[in-house]
Amino acid sequence: MRQYPQFVRVAQTVIRKWSRGSDRRRWEAWDAQRYASRTAQMAPHVGQGKTVLEFGAADRLMEQHLSPCCTYIPSDFIDRGPDYFVCNLNDPVLPEFPRCDVVVIAGVLEYIHDVPRVANKLSRNVPRIVVSYCTKEGYPSLWFRRGCGQVNEYSEAQFVAIFENAGYQCLSRESWTQQRIFVFQLPE
Repeated sequence: MRQYPQFVRVAQTVIRKWSRGSDRRRWEAWDAQRYASRTAQMAPHVGQGKTVLEFGAADRLMEQHLSPCCTYIPSDFIDRGPDYFVCNLNDPVLPEFPRCDVVVIAGVLEYIHDVPRVANKLSRNVPRIVVSYCTKEGYPSLWFRRGCGQVNEYSEAQFVAIFENAGYQCLSRESWTQQRIFVFQLPE
């Protein structure tokens, strides 16, 4: 019987992948506390005194880990309050992003249908990206990925290439559980 709910989640993800939609129900009930240690590990890569835009901000855990001299802009595709920049990275037309020095994206890009388009859009005016991603090496099972709602499956080399093709250099890579954390920077 356990396979039935998994099968339903996989089928829903396949339909969402085909329709290029987003899973609103999943993210409305999101519990970011499960990923607090990942957020804490990513925060030092932001730096001091930066303006930070976080996609998938949910309950704003990143803000708690930033230096007080940073300016924080939370973003989510669920409207979570008056100061959130509401943005669905799966929308056919991406809005202009707020000006910032650093974008943080944790646990989001696995659910985005066109990651190269997002990377190219960011490269127009965001010098640094701190991002986590579940690479194919860490999560090789397509059944598992679709069951979690993930709509893409890049290897580490493919993922890095997406950002390099957008003009970024990969400054660092590190592990958090089976996920990878990357820091990308545009050349000066």
